[in-house]
Amino acid sequence: MSAALRIWPILLSFLVLGAVCRLSLAQQLPLLCDTVKPVKRPRGAPRHSDVGMRLFQLQTEGIRTADNLIAAGKSFHITRAEWSYIMDKAFIQRCRKLGWHFQGTMNAITYDADHAIKDTQGKPVLDHFSKPGRYMADPNNEAYRRWYLQHLKGWFALGVHAIQRDEPTGLGGLGGLRRWKYTDADRFFTLLHKQAEDAAGRPVCWSCNLAWNQGGRFGGKGEVITKHFDYGMSEVWANSIDARFLWEAARDARRRGKAIAYTGGHDLGIPKTRLAIAGCYATGLTFIVPWDQFGGIDKKRVFAKPKDLADLYGFIRAVAPLLEGYEEASAVLPRRDETKAQAAPVRIRGGSGEVATIVRVKPGDRTAPVVVQLVDWAAKPKPFEVRLDTKRFFNGKAVTVKILTPVAYDAKAHAAAEEAAAAMIEPGQLAGSQQASAYAALRETKSLGTTVSDGWPTVRVPALRPWALLEITPRH
Repeated sequence: MSAALRIWPILLSFLVLGAVCRLSLAQQLPLLCDTVKPVKRPRGAPRHSDVGMRLFQLQTEGIRTADNLIAAGKSFHITRAEWSYIMDKAFIQRCRKLGWHFQGTMNAITYDADHAIKDTQGKPVLDHFSKPGRYMADPNNEAYRRWYLQHLKGWFALGVHAIQRDEPTGLGGLGGLRRWKYTDADRFFTLLHKQAEDAAGRPVCWSCNLAWNQGGRFGGKGEVITKHFDYGMSEVWANSIDARFLWEAARDARRRGKAIAYTGGHDLGIPKTRLAIAGCYATGLTFIVPWDQFGGIDKKRVFAKPKDLADLYGFIRAVAPLLEGYEEASAVLPRRDETKAQAAPVRIRGGSGEVATIVRVKPGDRTAPVVVQLVDWAAKPKPFEVRLDTKRFFNGKAVTVKILTPVAYDAKAHAAAEEAAAAMIEPGQLAGSQQASAYAALRETKSLGTTVSDGWPTVRVPALRPWALLEITPRH
């Protein structure tokens, strides 16, 4: 046999071995933390662990006194006073001393008939509630524009951090006199935002109500308007609130470098509200405390009780370090993602069939805990198993798994946590994740034992109420 023929089997074996190695490398998926990039949060937008509540109006008696508003905010552990019409400097300064971000509000209503849109007979058009003396403002009216700028300057003088624009295109049927044309609105906000920021001497954080656009999401024809705003705040209705809607809304906002804070468009009821809160924070959105929330046309406003919801908001403050700085690496939603679920790094077995699983990681940080957000959307949650592809977390190292859940509401524990958090805030500092340790008693942390199922580390998760976080770290 010639030398060439003798060496050929050796060369062939090297070629086959090389092909196998290349195939193996191609099949080796990257760590999850290496698959995502940091998403820049819009200036002044709610952070992942912020809790906002609407401080709507200030009154001298009844439920909206200054003391009641402050007490309500504390009882839900808020960090942001949102969507407010309270132009009272003493009250705003009181909120700021608590570390609360304060937001003033503008809208499309005018009380001056000379500033109003006129109908075909030259009469001023009433607002969407047809209330006497309340008109739809004309964005092309120079006098109205001057008034609008002066009102913004008034908010800045009071010390607000940001401005919410309600009804950014007016309200009413599409094409009706109460609805601003998109071209008019675009021109109005281009001009007024520049003039306002010039007057303020700083960039201003602008948000807008999104209820008029895409069912409360970014995108579509409304982009010509929403481009002028850093984030959205929007009513959302019970029939829209599910895992798919919230995940898509968060994705659409994130792609545009924006954020969304949702609130109920009517009384959602406690079970649905709890799901909305859990679903929003699990996906990177936030949900405004439903205290003094719009209850629907001709319906009473909603004033939630701490015993029904404060356990979730306290939990959010407590787990802030596992929310801030984290980005979504994988998501499997109930019922619709069977194919995706089979390839996911976290897989559910058993249970209600309604568990949303969202894996969040710190971009590029191979030592930070991996966080798995679990929300059970079922009316009757059930225990289930979670299987973990640890090769995607820490190169297959053995892991420790902890489950974090809200603690059942106890008024004294919540008051103590809020007092401890207040003592940690430095003058001029905004409340936030730096006070998380003060709320530690409002979260329950348990270690979950792992077993191996089909080669996958597996943990057993009890029925959720309706939300839990899994904190996964490499075992030392």
